[in-house]
Amino acid sequence: MKLNKITTALSVALLGSTIAVPTFAAEDEQLKGLEVIQVTATKRITTAQETPLSLEAINGDDIAKKGLANLEDLTTSMPNINIGSGLGVQTVSMRGMGSGNERSFEQSVGMFIDGVYMPRSRQYRAPFFDAERVEIIRGPQAVLYGLNATAGTITVNSASTQPGDEGFLNLSAGYEVEYAGYNVGAVTGGSLGDDVGARLAVRYTDNGDGFYYNEYENALTGQEAQDEGDGDETIVRGTLVWDASDNLKITTKVDYADAETLGETGETINHPLMPLGIDGEMDWTRNASSTLSSWWNDKGPGMYHELLNASIKADYSMGDHLVTATFGHSTSDFDLITNTATLPGDFLSVSIYEEFTQNSAEFRLTSPETGNFSYIAGLYVAASELENVTVSALGPAILGDGPTGTGLSIGGSFLNTLDTTTISPFVSGTYNISDDFRITAGVRYSSEEKEVGRENLECFMKASDGAGGFMELTPNLTDVYESMGLAAICGTLAGLEDDKTSTNLMPEVIAQYDISNDTNSYAKLSVSKKSGGYGFSTSIGSAEALDFDDETAKSIELGIKTRFMDGRGQANLAIYHTIYEDLQQNSFTFNDDGTVDTAIVNAGESLSQGFEADVKFLLTENLTIGASVAYLSSEYEEFELGTCYVGQTPTIPDTAICDKTGENTPFAPEFSGNIFADLYQPITDELVLTAGVNVSFSDEYYTESTLDPMGVQESYERVDARIGLMNSDETWSISVVGKNLTDEAINNFTQPIVGYVVVPGAPRTVTVQGTYNF
Repeated sequence: MKLNKITTALSVALLGSTIAVPTFAAEDEQLKGLEVIQVTATKRITTAQETPLSLEAINGDDIAKKGLANLEDLTTSMPNINIGSGLGVQTVSMRGMGSGNERSFEQSVGMFIDGVYMPRSRQYRAPFFDAERVEIIRGPQAVLYGLNATAGTITVNSASTQPGDEGFLNLSAGYEVEYAGYNVGAVTGGSLGDDVGARLAVRYTDNGDGFYYNEYENALTGQEAQDEGDGDETIVRGTLVWDASDNLKITTKVDYADAETLGETGETINHPLMPLGIDGEMDWTRNASSTLSSWWNDKGPGMYHELLNASIKADYSMGDHLVTATFGHSTSDFDLITNTATLPGDFLSVSIYEEFTQNSAEFRLTSPETGNFSYIAGLYVAASELENVTVSALGPAILGDGPTGTGLSIGGSFLNTLDTTTISPFVSGTYNISDDFRITAGVRYSSEEKEVGRENLECFMKASDGAGGFMELTPNLTDVYESMGLAAICGTLAGLEDDKTSTNLMPEVIAQYDISNDTNSYAKLSVSKKSGGYGFSTSIGSAEALDFDDETAKSIELGIKTRFMDGRGQANLAIYHTIYEDLQQNSFTFNDDGTVDTAIVNAGESLSQGFEADVKFLLTENLTIGASVAYLSSEYEEFELGTCYVGQTPTIPDTAICDKTGENTPFAPEFSGNIFADLYQPITDELVLTAGVNVSFSDEYYTESTLDPMGVQESYERVDARIGLMNSDETWSISVVGKNLTDEAINNFTQPIVGYVVVPGAPRTVTVQGTYNF
């Protein structure tokens, strides 16, 4: 262990922390303490410092001021959280654990939006707009959030207007100077009579030129070099809060999002064994033909997403108890169309069309916290339908002017369906042994039934007909492609139908001891599960290789939280040790005839352990400084059937199998953290200067599952900063927000295809933004 590095990191942590900005009353000159952020991580209203969990929370005002638009922005100031955006999925990893690049997996980090569980990564688009608060809980969750949350949870609460609130209108706009993008937004609300509060939030974002440049030119097809990554997004959210009676409050929320990002996806870097004639650098430049991917649709290459979420929450006071019912409906339509290899040739085009629908309900009974014992009991039920169509096409360079020229392509389309039904009761009780010591224990039972179907839709050879259409040269080439070793083009196991039920019991115990009025400590033991299922890969060769079982996380976490100097300082420390068993991995199975199939299996075991520390301090009445740091050791304890990277010598001869035991898991930097400062400085009776800087850092880490050194993200430092003016009553504000000011190319995901497709995060952006409140 690098002792001097750990010492330095801990010293930095003692300077301050990450999230809250102090608030001051204009009429009170006395120095106040740090802002106290209320959270609902325990399904009760507490403060972040009182909650016995490794918890990060940020309020909606800070999200807006810092220009945080998505998970990637948010987690630049939160260590031990990494975002991976692949070609077909987006994954979130905590403490070195995530779901991997398999389209059928539920996320290992559970997302809850306004109390509704969102299992699919592409349901994450709209939540940070007009948010009231975001809470991030690291580590496996068992009872209150134990729906496949073996790595942690993210909960987002959007803002609401309550009955009796005065009417308001907030206008906002921003212009990004590097790529000419812009956004405009409006939030309005007020009371509709004495019993109803209404709120409407709308935002439109234009990506400008996009931050990729595609160098590819082809006079025959008419493709010219151009900027890519442009597109737009529209988000609308409506909220009604109805005080139906003295005992009943009903909150209804509906949000809709429609977004598109145009152009190819990611860029290809060279591999030593595959010289490809491209620049080989991760620099937001690609050299990719779009001809073949344009043949199979009328949209052209890009990502297209339409999303609708609706929820109804009813809170009913029944004496001293509270009954809560939350109903959710979600639909997500996602299309990805791309030259998968991202190369200057039409080698492989892939289109993924995904439709997801979910209906859910949670019923919860919460007792009062009087006396020595209190409890929460509930039931969650849900039903979802997932359809995923993959269209793969192989083809040489197209001859002639686009689709009206001559060209030939072979390919196929394949449908995966997955229907899931979930029933999950839970109960948690807290017993106060004394005024300072309490035990919380609970258990969740989960039963998930999954039904899978696979169908070959088309297996073809096509050519342009010279008039903008296509000629099908052969109606069905399934047998021919199989004999050529190209069965994955058309998909395997067509006609398969199967079902399975995962039943799991997830216990959790938390002991909390208040050392003083300002300091508390806790110990948490939990067992979390992620249910099994079926893979969607088109190359899986047998029914046995398609099926995978449950994954288990066994965790112990110790923590201490304290406030000091009359609330001007705050420090937190969490130490954890988590064993993951039966990891759901892309791997292999052996057949009786000696052949080996690609598979999704429970192939291994990993250990994640380390610590997270954060400190923040109100240095002066107007300046808050802070830092956070995380140390992480996350490695495979057992993973003998891992996939070899290109050029790696197989453990088992004549296969692609390599033993990954002892290797670090993906997205697991040894050290990560940030240092920050926030300023709120009155400069006249009417004007206030606001400013902030955040420097985040990370050690190197793998960004793909084969652990190829070519896919390692090197250690980096990233700088974000902002400066602005506002009037003292916050009627208006104007600021400049700079993200990634040092223009670091930070790789979010790597996928080996032909060479390596990497997906870097955004380069440097500088946005001028303003707000006006009526």
